[in-house]
Amino acid sequence: MKTKTLMVFILFYSSQIFSQNSDWNILQPSNIGVFKNIQVKNEMNMYLLTDLGLYKSVDKGYNWIELIRGDIETFSLYNDNEIIISKNYDQGNCSILLLKEDVNTLIKENEHFISKENNSSVVISKYFINKGDIYAVADYRFEPFMSKYGNLFSNILFKTNGDTLWQKINYPGYYIYSLSIKNKDTLIVANNGSTSSNKTMGWTQRIEYSYNNGAIWSVYGGVYLNSNTNLTTISSLIISQSDAIIYGQYNLHSYDATRGLFRLDDFMDTNHNGKWDNYLIGIPIIKLFSHSSSSNLYALTPDSLFVSKTDGKSWYNRNNSQIFSNNLDFTVDKDGIVYVISSNKIYKSKNDLTIVEKDNIHLSNEYILLQNYPNPFNPQTTIEYSIAKAGNVKILLYDMLGKELRVLADEFKNVGHHKIVFDGSNYSSGIYFYKIQTSNYSQTKKLSLIK
Repeated sequence: MKTKTLMVFILFYSSQIFSQNSDWNILQPSNIGVFKNIQVKNEMNMYLLTDLGLYKSVDKGYNWIELIRGDIETFSLYNDNEIIISKNYDQGNCSILLLKEDVNTLIKENEHFISKENNSSVVISKYFINKGDIYAVADYRFEPFMSKYGNLFSNILFKTNGDTLWQKINYPGYYIYSLSIKNKDTLIVANNGSTSSNKTMGWTQRIEYSYNNGAIWSVYGGVYLNSNTNLTTISSLIISQSDAIIYGQYNLHSYDATRGLFRLDDFMDTNHNGKWDNYLIGIPIIKLFSHSSSSNLYALTPDSLFVSKTDGKSWYNRNNSQIFSNNLDFTVDKDGIVYVISSNKIYKSKNDLTIVEKDNIHLSNEYILLQNYPNPFNPQTTIEYSIAKAGNVKILLYDMLGKELRVLADEFKNVGHHKIVFDGSNYSSGIYFYKIQTSNYSQTKKLSLIK
């Protein structure tokens, strides 16, 4: 028999519109703690997790209701009226709570307790929903190694839609950065490749796949193994609707020219050796998002949001005016409205950010310099850009020391989207910089030539 616990909404908190611009509204709720995660059904049903608990807004983010107070690690919206949360307890244990939302109450439908193992604390760090089935990542950290790079390993728990029992999927135990589920049998995991307590050995990036719900795991070929193994991680992993696999790297502590996005046309091409296409080079990626009702892809960085309508083959920045920074999380609702959070602000787009003119790929009413593609390249690559005002445009090429090597373009251009092709046949392998320069706009990006 189910135990029902009623929790009445009695605490209300208000937000103020902090500022606005042409694309974004900025909300700043007060007295609800430091923001951690956000999920939405639509702009009338927004859910915000903070260090104080879980909150909900039913009026576009202007007022907030406290749903649950306490130490909640993460949460996910489940089905139409259910919420799944992970709650931390003393002594390093935790539980998975499935709650049903009914007007002004939450009803506890099921609670699954998870105990620490082998002198380790445990938290449920991530939930992934696939066609009603729930996958939960349980992270274990050995005590007393509680530092950021201490001993870590993970398990994957699984519950089918309508079932109350949780099962453990067979998994080698490597610490999981991200998980992507194509279907019930096909799981792809980005992990650290080791359960070693030696932190110099325990943070090697790799991607593993299973086509039989975890019975057998194998390793993808061609995944870049970063030299900064203690700092750079695979932050996010997705499979697009056209079956491309894309992962992002994150490292704020030291520069790494190979940070960014890595893309493979077919996630089934598991033996692909060293030919992942690289985009947004040098930019740390916090989170990737594939929109369920469209083919649009989104990538969040600490100070930008990039959008792709080309299955990840080209990206444009929707924060060129630098409205937000110190980003932590984001989500996109069914109408394409984007919600980005920092520690104390919510940045809500006014429209679907992928609605564009003419070429249906890039905006033409603002200045944008896009990442070249393919990247790395040999010998040719395409550089695309948009300008908001007609005038002379220069595209310049520089080496790593800042020496100007070549003028790639120097001509008058009308308002809109343009592109050039750079042939690097006469240049050696290495990292180069390309710069756009107009009367009132300048931006520089990196490109990588590999022969």
